[in-house]
Amino acid sequence: MLKGKPVRTTNPTDHPPRTEYHSTFTQHENGEGEFLRFLTGDGREFGFPFAQLLQFVLEVNPEPNPDAPQRLILAFSSHDVSIIGCRLHLLCEHLDQHRAIRIKTEDSRFANLEREKAFLVGISIMPVAAG
Repeated sequence: MLKGKPVRTTNPTDHPPRTEYHSTFTQHENGEGEFLRFLTGDGREFGFPFAQLLQFVLEVNPEPNPDAPQRLILAFSSHDVSIIGCRLHLLCEHLDQHRAIRIKTEDSRFANLEREKAFLVGISIMPVAAG
């Protein structure tokens, strides 16, 4: 038997607990929050307030990709966020309900593990051109 400090079973942070809904995004347990958060492949995290979300467009991915047949474009007042993946209409349902979520991409080989859930392969964030 190992001896030492007992294993901590509580959350050591002050953040509210999150419930895993998808492998690609998490939601605050109470569903409340003011930001949509995006984790990019290079490790950066961007947060945009729901109040700045002007519109979103769900469409066929213009670049043929069997792992990412859909593209979701989120237009914020300062940036456009483009997400590619599959079953993205499920992500749109969370946007409709203003649920605070943290979105990240996953390796495309896991796309079919949970077919009833949205799956994100890529996220790109571009500033809106001035003028």
